[in-house]
Amino acid sequence: MGDKSVKRILNFLTKAKNLYIFKVIGKLDRIRFLENTDLTVEDCLTSVLKNLYK
Repeated sequence: MGDKSVKRILNFLTKAKNLYIFKVIGKLDRIRFLENTDLTVEDCLTSVLKNLYK
């Protein structure tokens, strides 16, 4: 991950009021975590962003 990506993520985390429910490009999205999964946080966030930009 490049410096620009890290800065964008840190900026988002700083501004977010609720890290589980947030708005991206006018759409509300919610992050939920499942137990007993081999997915990483990066995998989960990548999936969320891919679904937003369909």
